[in-house]
Amino acid sequence: MPGEAQRWSKWDFDSLEDWKVDHCWAYEFTRLVPGLVRRVISWRKQIPKREGQDLFEAYLSCQGGSVTPFIQIEGKLFLIPLGAYYLLPDWPDTPFLQIPSVRFQQLKKLPEYEKEWFELLKAEMPGGPTKKEPFVWKRGRTELREIDPHPGEYGLDPVSYRESQWDDDAWKRFTESLKENILRTNALRAFRSDLEELALLRIRWVLSDKQLIALFTKWLASNRPIPFQKYGTLGRSHPLSKKRTELGYLRKYLIVQETGTWKTKVNGLPLFRDRSRWNDCRKAVKRILADLGSYPGCTM
Repeated sequence: MPGEAQRWSKWDFDSLEDWKVDHCWAYEFTRLVPGLVRRVISWRKQIPKREGQDLFEAYLSCQGGSVTPFIQIEGKLFLIPLGAYYLLPDWPDTPFLQIPSVRFQQLKKLPEYEKEWFELLKAEMPGGPTKKEPFVWKRGRTELREIDPHPGEYGLDPVSYRESQWDDDAWKRFTESLKENILRTNALRAFRSDLEELALLRIRWVLSDKQLIALFTKWLASNRPIPFQKYGTLGRSHPLSKKRTELGYLRKYLIVQETGTWKTKVNGLPLFRDRSRWNDCRKAVKRILADLGSYPGCTM
């Protein structure tokens, strides 16, 4: 029935453009993790806001102009699942497909903020108290934020160092973690957890791209933890298709949650052929939510 289809159009993820899939996946799944929602709301409450200022701009300004897996609450740094969801004021109350079109424009602007993260700074130069020369520090755009972490994510932002120097605790956390992992694994690693770690790699630029990729592939094969070894190999992983499939599971899962039965029909067709298909769908969604909820602070 048309009314029935309209009722669930807020979860019509098949209509998403490719560039929106990642954003939608993070937005929709994370708003089902209560501890994470509480953590982000706590972060938002401490952010100073000017009268008339767009909340997206206010949240973005407190992230240094980038999307990172860290938020700072009352001087403490908390790890959260990566994604731009926490910068959108409509999250977690409004379904992704119902947020205003201006939000999509803002999502597209994120790479521009990333590019302009470090702007022209003034540094006093030797030669007299009045002589000043510009000091240029630009981060530059990167599409590999997840494997090219910025020091600011660990409290070691070069800009903050030049302005007021780093927090001693941030430097101590880094060096203590580095020492602990050298002693434990005899490797240059830091901030090791069940989900990720900071690894220092030697890149010999005299090697070709093909040789470097081959070496990195071998490194992954030797170092990827067993629970994550099933996530595909170089050239065979299809993250876009995978996330579309998972959003398909989420759509059916949310419809069942709203109706209270897995035997629901949409446009006269059953969501699931039998209970086993529903069980598979439910387990897939629950597994993703459990992963997202495993971040420190998300289960508060």
